[in-house]
Amino acid sequence: MTHKTHHIKSLFKSSEVVQSMGEYIPNGEKGKATYGPFILEVKDKAEMDNFTVTTVDLACKNKPHCFLFQKKQAPRTLKRFEFKSWPQNLAVPDSPASVLHLMDAVLAWQRQTKNPPIVVHCMNGAERSGLFCTICHVIDRLKIQQEVHLMETVMLLKAIRQQLVHSEEQYVFCHEAIRGFLDEFNTYSNFT
Repeated sequence: MTHKTHHIKSLFKSSEVVQSMGEYIPNGEKGKATYGPFILEVKDKAEMDNFTVTTVDLACKNKPHCFLFQKKQAPRTLKRFEFKSWPQNLAVPDSPASVLHLMDAVLAWQRQTKNPPIVVHCMNGAERSGLFCTICHVIDRLKIQQEVHLMETVMLLKAIRQQLVHSEEQYVFCHEAIRGFLDEFNTYSNFT
């Protein structure tokens, strides 16, 4: 994991994680927890239609021995985007629009923080993360090259991790999300 990130994109509900592997962000509106040399403090929690944004400060209690921080560096502010519109027993989220809304919010925060890497994760590190990353990658390429390469992107990502976009249902969902993105614009050259 990169140490320069300001984003944690969680593609499952906190209740799912607590049941299987434990929580890594303190519960509640405000809270503080210590994990080894790291201190996480919840500063804010905002509920959106399809996701929750939790703002946390990450600090190191023993800065000289902490690789993430320089000696006088202030705590790093992170935002965790917890996607809520993906039922646990389904292969795809409720709607492509909900994923696009989440993507817009994550990218807006990324621009505010000078474009550091984004950490995207789910329970198994492939199915939900893979779907989200595939959609983001295709849309990024679409903005730059003004061409859609869904099949090529899926094949490229599957060469790295076979479990990504593992069903026809997920492939169709990617197509619908990209089409939804394109439908938001009158022409292909009107990207933001």
